[in-house]
Parts: sequence; C-alpha cells; structure tokens
Amino acid sequence: MQPKTIAAALFILLAPATGWSQGSGSTAPADGSFRVTQSVRGTLVQIDVEQGLVSVKDRKGNVITAKVSKGTILKADKGTALRELSEQGELSLAHIQKGSAVKLTYRSVDWTVLELKVLKS
Repeated sequence: MQPKTIAAALFILLAPATGWSQGSGSTAPADGSFRVTQSVRGTLVQIDVEQGLVSVKDRKGNVITAKVSKGTILKADKGTALRELSEQGELSLAHIQKGSAVKLTYRSVDWTVLELKVLKS
C-alpha cells in the first residue's frame, strides 16, 4: 500500500474518536437524551431575578451569562450563610448576592443553568 492510502485509512478510522471526547461533562436526564455540560468557577457579577439570568466572571476575566430555569438546582457550601436555606430547599436567586463566589454548571447547547452553587470564600 502507498503511504497516502495508509494515512487516509487511518484518518477515516480515527476521526470519529476525536468527537467522543468533546465537552467537559454530560448529563443523562430521565428521557434518555445526552447533553454536554460545562462548569465555571468564579464571581457572580450580575444577577437578574426577573429575567432569570446570571453572569459569572472566571479567573481569566471571561464572563459567562446563562439562563436559570425551573429545573435549576441551587445549592450552597457548608460554612456559607445560605447553607440552611439550601438544605431546606428554600434557596432562590433572590437570596444570592452579587459578588458571591459560585460554581455554575450549564448545558452548552442552550446556556441553561443546571446547577448554581454558592461557594465558601
């Protein structure tokens, strides 16, 4: 076989494998669909309760804005003022303050927040 033929065959066989490793995580909801997720840790720089939008600035200065839905899970780390509300299931966006350290996990395809966790600073 010629080297070009071997290289082309290898490319065709190995190209799909690169697609399998895309994304930083995934979720598998009850409906069986597969969703790629991303997470970012940073500071909450904007929160719009009415529109359901949150913006997080990471260590590099990038700002991620995503929308909160009815299915978004809100949590707080131990040692934070919001932990008790979190444990009782009563934590809402209105309780979370701008400037809080947070971890945001969102669905990449539509920028929907799956989980917003207030971190201990």
